[in-house]
Order: sequence, then structure tokens, then C-alpha cells
Amino acid sequence: MWNEDSGNWNSLRAPFSVGAKGSKVMVTTRNKGVAFMMGAEKNVYELKTLSEDACWSVFEKHAFEHRNIDEHPNLVSIGRKIVNKCGGLPLAATTLGGLLRSKRREDEWEKILNSKIWGWSGTEPEILPALRLSYHYLPSHLKRCFAYCAMFPKDYEFDSKNLVLLWMAEGLIQQPKGDRHRMEDLGDDYFCELLSRSFFQSSSNHESHFVMHDLIHDLAQEMPQQIGKLKNLQTLSDFIVGKSGFLGIKELKHLSHLRGKIRISQLKNVVNIQDAIDANLRTKLNVEELIMHWSKEFNDLRNEDTEMEVLLSLQPHTSLKKLNIEGFGGRQFLNWICDPSYFKLVELSLYGCIRCTSLASVGQLPFLKRLFIEGMDGVRRVGLEFEGQVSLYAKPFQCLESLCFENMKEWKEWSWSRESFSRLLQLEIKDCPRLSKKLPTHLTSLVRLEINNCPETMVPLPTHLPSLKELNIYYCPKMMPLWSSFAFDPFISVKRGSRSATDITSGNLASLRVSGCNQLVSLGEEEVQGLPCNIQYLEICKCDNLEKLPHGLQSYASLTELIIKDCSKLVSFPDKGFPLMLRRLTISNCQSLSSLPDSSNCCSSVCALEYLKIEECPSLICFPKGQLPTTLKELYISVCKNLKSLPEDIEVCALEHIDIRWCSSLIGFPKGKLPSTLKNLTLQPILEEMFHRNNNALEVLSIWGYPNLKTIPDCLYNLKHLQIRKCENLEFQPRQVQSLTSLTSLEMTDCENIKTIPDCFYNLKDLRIYKCEKLELQPHQLQSLTSLTTLEIINCENIKTLLSEWGLARLTSLKTLIISDYHHHHHPFLLPTTLVELCISSFKNLDSLAFLSLQRLTSLKRLCISRCPNLQSFLPTEGLSDTLSELSINGCPLLIQRCLKERGEDWPKIAHIPYVKIDGQLIFEQ
Repeated sequence: MWNEDSGNWNSLRAPFSVGAKGSKVMVTTRNKGVAFMMGAEKNVYELKTLSEDACWSVFEKHAFEHRNIDEHPNLVSIGRKIVNKCGGLPLAATTLGGLLRSKRREDEWEKILNSKIWGWSGTEPEILPALRLSYHYLPSHLKRCFAYCAMFPKDYEFDSKNLVLLWMAEGLIQQPKGDRHRMEDLGDDYFCELLSRSFFQSSSNHESHFVMHDLIHDLAQEMPQQIGKLKNLQTLSDFIVGKSGFLGIKELKHLSHLRGKIRISQLKNVVNIQDAIDANLRTKLNVEELIMHWSKEFNDLRNEDTEMEVLLSLQPHTSLKKLNIEGFGGRQFLNWICDPSYFKLVELSLYGCIRCTSLASVGQLPFLKRLFIEGMDGVRRVGLEFEGQVSLYAKPFQCLESLCFENMKEWKEWSWSRESFSRLLQLEIKDCPRLSKKLPTHLTSLVRLEINNCPETMVPLPTHLPSLKELNIYYCPKMMPLWSSFAFDPFISVKRGSRSATDITSGNLASLRVSGCNQLVSLGEEEVQGLPCNIQYLEICKCDNLEKLPHGLQSYASLTELIIKDCSKLVSFPDKGFPLMLRRLTISNCQSLSSLPDSSNCCSSVCALEYLKIEECPSLICFPKGQLPTTLKELYISVCKNLKSLPEDIEVCALEHIDIRWCSSLIGFPKGKLPSTLKNLTLQPILEEMFHRNNNALEVLSIWGYPNLKTIPDCLYNLKHLQIRKCENLEFQPRQVQSLTSLTSLEMTDCENIKTIPDCFYNLKDLRIYKCEKLELQPHQLQSLTSLTTLEIINCENIKTLLSEWGLARLTSLKTLIISDYHHHHHPFLLPTTLVELCISSFKNLDSLAFLSLQRLTSLKRLCISRCPNLQSFLPTEGLSDTLSELSINGCPLLIQRCLKERGEDWPKIAHIPYVKIDGQLIFEQ
């Protein structure tokens, strides 16, 4: 805590008053006044400064890293005097130690000791002179990069890569002439240097993020004195306005060369209107996109009048192309926002300005194309003032193409003129719970319309939509789709007794999505088309009362995709079969559906169905008589617990992919045959009758939960990928597996009867074996797999063959090796030098990795060691390969002690590795 405002404290502590008896709240602060304000003066515990010896220990750790302290007695003497001036403050000792780590000469240390900065006095914290010394001796290019970070608020977590990109954008990274290093690499060097000097530290919340200590942040007061002087600065991605004079908005005054996109954040901190005037945004004629952000938090401390004056004073140049206003706290927008002189403005966004009670007259902006309005809680009515003045020469929103209203909690009605929105292509209205009045009519150019989560909307939608191609209606329970035969009238209010859609014979509508419309009972009466005749895509979801589809569904010649989901009362499809051009059909979670379209009623020679997916339809027992369309390529069936049979003559289809899962009543394939074109087959779980040996085209086979499977068919000549799980009785018989000559990937899990790996898989590249309890590896079995690039063997505890006899060195293509749960003695042997990744896990008796000769692995990039409780040594005397970029150690307590940062015996041998994780944490966090 650092705020001494008692009102804020009373608000914060209110929830604590109902805590359980005995509960305690611990607060940390650097200000005694905060403790007294909180009424905790009797319970204050003051942290004392470090003793001189303890402070020296902190300083020594950083200043003498990678150096033998006994070889530098004079530096020790000077260092102890410097530590004395640190006053027992650990942050001071840390930063000064980091500063002196790279300085070898005594005169450099003497400069720090005798600097005049120690003598600076004033009201600032006593630690700042020590920190300022660290800053003073930074190279100039690092000073600029550090000062740039002052615009981040305190406790802001940032990613190093993004920060480097920001530095690059600001031109803060200098590339020496002739230097061929990438700018990103130079920036990373800058960052690492500042990190090593403790200007940054790892975040405790996100391992890949960093923060500045708040006292280090205070040190960057240098920034306000500098950014205003960077008169040639062109890019300023996010300027965060500080409080109490820190990094004030007026720093933008002389930055007349700014260009492109600029974000100004925390404008709520501007209290002096003159500062906003001095920012002089009107002179920034090259700024094309401006984001003005106040705050998402609204409280009594924010002054509406002040924020309106600030917005008035920050009027940008008329060359602006995009404008975002976020979290503005005024009652209304200023006139400059809708001034027609902004003739280049094409996009305007107004977000979260909850105190505004009306919208600006942005209809006057002559070339505005995209308008987004969101979170305007104070707006109840959108009237003609939204359009502005109408004239013969300037129609409202004359160029607007896209309009979106979202999260307007109090908006009820919308008034408009017939001249407006003449070019509007897209209209979206989302999360407007009280909108109930009618919407604009005669939107003759509208192509896409979406209304989402507007539960009160039940009045007619626009009636004259000749260009509409896509219509999406989500969660509007008082609406239902209706069309007329003489004019496109897609939605009207539900009348008493009205239960279905009416006829339409014309229209351009190609895509219709309806979800959560409980008034929808049917899409057409018997023998009547209730949908637009040119419909191509139809999706109906969560319409709980939908009972039937149009009887003439088969005659919709343009329909190519149909999706029906979560319609619990839908019983059946029309009897006349599939629409002729339907290519994709998905039926999901239709609890009452008992029958499917009868494909025998359509001519298979012209039927186009390619994809059929049926899931969670418990009332479906069988497919209709007749064969599926011969065009069908993909069939997915899952969680249909009462489905007993598949389509007749399934073997004559052109199916390439079959995926059947969790259909417990399914008894087999008709006629015991699979399609000859089948390439990918997944069965889970399945009965023995469903697996036959008549398929030569199969390329991918996945079998789950097939306890009766004893062997693999001997005719799978083209099979490339085989996955087998929970097939307890499967064995590899030499005669049957001889046909698997094309196999490149094999995965076996929980196949307890597998004892051996055939040595005939000459093309195998990926082999993964998990929990095969009886597996025994003979020396010759792996040696023949010379194409293998990945080998993973986990929890196969019956393997007794020594690792040294596996012949791994002969696998000259191997790149990834993962071995777990191996408990036998180890003799030295060679691994292939091609290895890129090596993972060793759960070797309970392992105490050393010397037998692996890790120093020979000159291509190794990733090394993982986990759950080896007795492992004490893993580093060869020669050290690890310079190619290693990632080291991970988990659950190896003895080894972890040797690898502790700066203290462990093995630390110097791994300090060069860029990414080191120990027990899930980056090494930098230790």
C-alpha cells in the first residue's frame, strides 16, 4: 500500500469485515503514514536494514560473479566501503554489484565510491543515490532504453521480445557500421545487460515476463526530462500519462514528427487543462491513427468537466484516418469528433464511455466507412442527432459500410431518416438486452446482418433488403424467421397462432444462422418451401421447439451445407432425401431424432454429399434403407448409443475417412466389408466383427478399446500411420506384419500382450510405446530401424536388455529420444550424434549420466531430466555442447542443488544455456 487516502482504504477493507474470526490481513508499505491511517500502529513490524556483513554478501554475489574474490583484495577493500554507503539496503547493494560486475580496474571502483551523487540530498528516498549511480554509469544507448520504460505503470509486466520491438520502433537500438547482427539480437543484448544490472527482474506471476522494482521505476524520472527532447521521434506506440507531474501529457509538445499509430493511455491522470493544450496534437499532421484511453474504472475521483476539457484540448490534426476513444468520463462528446473537416477519417470507435448519454453526430463525417460503438451504458435512445444535419449535398453516413453496436445495456430505441445508410454493407447489434423498437428500413445495400443476444427484440426487422446475403440471429427468444412470397421480409414479430415460416420464392440470401430462437417450430408447412430459394448455408442451433424441417428440403438446389445442433424436439428429416447439391451435413445433440434422409429417394449419380457427421443422437437406431451417396468421402459417428447398424452397401461408397466412437450398440459393417477407397479408419471401442481384411488403400488406422483384436490384417500394404490403444490381446505375428512395409508411424498404448517389435518396419520414422507391460527389446530389433527419427518408450518396465545393447548409435537418423521408467544398470555406450532432443525420466537407480557421453552430442538442443532421485552428476568434464539451448530438470533433488544459480557446483557449466528450467521455474527466478 502507498495511498494515504482514508476513503480508499475504507472501500478496500469493506469485504474484510465479514471474514472468519481469527483472519488477518497483512499489508506491506514503505510509508508509516499508511500504517497509521489504517489504524495498525500497534501491529507495525518494521523491517530493519541488513547488517553490513549481510549487505556485503548481497553485493559480493553480484559484483564478483565468475571471479575468484581472493584474487582481488584491493577491489574487496573498495567494495566494502561502497557497501557501507548502501546503508543496509539490499536493492542498492544488488544494483551496484551488477554495475561493478563488468568493471575490473580499481580506478573504476574508486569513481563509484567517491562520486558526488552520494552527497545529493533532499526529500527523495535514501536509496535513490545508489540507484542513480547505477544509471549514471550506464552506456548512453542503455540509458535511453531504460528511460523509455518509465512510460510503463508501476508493476507493469512486460515481455522482453515485445519490449525490444518497441525499442526498435523508437529507433533506440544502434547498429554499428558493418555489424551484420539482426536488430532483434542487438536489442536482446541490451535487455540482458539491463537485466544483469538488476534494472529488470523476473515476474513472480509469469515466468516469461519481467517487471521493474518500483524504486527502479522511480529512478526513471529521467524519462520526462528526455522524451520531450527527442524532437525527431517518429514512433510512440503507447504513451502512458503519469501522475503528479511524472511523464505529463505536455511532453508531447515538441514531438511534431510523430507519425503512424499513437496510443495515449491513462488520460484520467491529466488534471491541468493547459498541459493538454500544450501537447499540441493539432500539429502532429503525420499521425494517422490515434487511440485516446482514459480508464476502465469510474469513480467519484474522476471529474466529468475536466475530462471534457481535456478531450476538447486534445483535438488532433484533420489528417487523421482512425480514431478510438476509450473510457472517456465526460457526459457528451465534443463537436470536433463529428466535424466534416475530418475528410480522411474512415474508422471511428467509441468504447466504454459509460457516462455519455448521447452519441456524437458522426453521420456528418463525409468519408467514414467503419463505426464501432460499445459499452455506452448511459445511452437510452439513438435519435436523429446521431446523423447530424441533413442536406441535399451531404446525406447522413453517406459512405458508411460497417456499423456495430455492442453491449449497450440501456439502449431501447433507434430513430433514423430514410436518406441515411445508403451504402451500409454490414450491420451488427450484439448484447443489447433492452432494445425493442424497430430497426432502420430500406437498407438497400446491406449484405450482412447479425443480431446477437437481444432478448427483447421482437419487432419487424428491415423489410427491404434486396442485397442481403448473410443473416445471423442468435439468442433472440422473441423472434422467429419468416419470409413472404412477394418481398423479402425475413423477420416479423410472432403473432398468436403463428407457428411456422411462410413461403419465399426469390431473394439473394445465401447464408442463414439461427440460434437460441425458441419460438421457431418449423421452417415451412407441408409441401411449402419456407426458406429463401437461393440458400447455400443453413445452421440451426439451440432451437428447443423446432420439430420439423421444410418438407421440400430436397428441392433447395443451392444448399451446400446444413448444420442442425441442440434441437431436442426435432424428430426426423423429410422423406424425400438430401438436397441435390448438399456437400456437408452435420447433426449434433438432437435427442429425439430417430431417422435420417432416405438417400434412395434421390439419384445417387447427381447427389453431391461428401461429409456426414452425426453425434449425440441417442434415438437414432439405424440408417435408412439404400446406399449412401457414392460421393461421400468422410463419415463421423460418435456417442449414438442405440445405433445398431451402418448404411447398406457402405463398401461401394468412395469413403476415404471413417471415424466411429462410443456407439456401444453397433454390431458391425454390413456384409462385413469396408470401402476399398478407405484411407483413414478410427474405431473406438469396437467389436471384432467390424474389423475386416479387405482394404488395401488404408493409410491411417486408429483402434481404441478392441480387447478381442489379436493380430493386424496382412493386407494393409499402404498403411502409413497406425495407432493402437487398449488392445490387451494384440500380438505382432511375423506373417501378418510383413505387409506393413509402408508404415512410417506407430504408436502403441496399453497393449499388455505386445512382447516384441518386428524388425521389418524399414520405413518407420516415428515409434512411440507407452505402458506395454510385457515388451522385451532384443538387441537386433531396433538396429534395423535405420529410418527412425523419433523413439519414445515410456513405462515398459519388463525391458531387461541393457541400453548399451540397443544399438542406438546405428540409428543415424534419430533426432528425438525419450526414455522413461528404466531401472537397470548402465554401461557406457554411444548415442547417435544426430540427436536434437534427449529426455530421461524415472530412472530410479541412476546416479550419473557419464555413460551417455553427452559431450559427443554436437547437435543436441534440448535436454530434459526428470524424476531421477539419486542422480548427482550429469555433466561431462568437457561440458555440454554449445548447441544446447534448453535444459529442464525436474524432481532430481540432488542434481538441483548442484545447478543452483551462482552457488551450485555445476552452475558455471550451464550458465551459458539460454533457457534453463528447474522444477518448472526459469533459472532466473531462483
